Amino acid sequence: MTKFAQCVRKHGFPKFPDPPYSKGELNSLGLTTQRIGPLENGACHSDALAAGIVETRAELQQRLAAGLKVAECMRSHGVTNFPDPSSNGAFMLSPSVGNDAGYAAAAKTCSAPPGGPPTQANG
Repeated sequence: MTKFAQCVRKHGFPKFPDPPYSKGELNSLGLTTQRIGPLENGACHSDALAAGIVETRAELQQRLAAGLKVAECMRSHGVTNFPDPSSNGAFMLSPSVGNDAGYAAAAKTCSAPPGGPPTQANG
């Protein structure tokens, strides 16, 4: 984590602190995912991988495969319009899917995200 912090400071965020971080500390400093994320996948990617901040390609593939299993399970349990996960592994659920009469029971069986209004949930 310290090497990642050093890299972030080197690439334009001189006030990025060394770890450990208290809850909400980075956000309160304006160091949001939107601002730091490009470094996680760019100039500081190897340090972010080493620190466990970002997933390896294999970890992402595992998460996507698990998400596809959830989607297949949901469809096999009657929620026919349940989507496949997006390329980042999230499910975008429309109200018509999340409010399906059989959704709650299928979601419990398949470990799917909760239904209801449109949501984005990781798989």
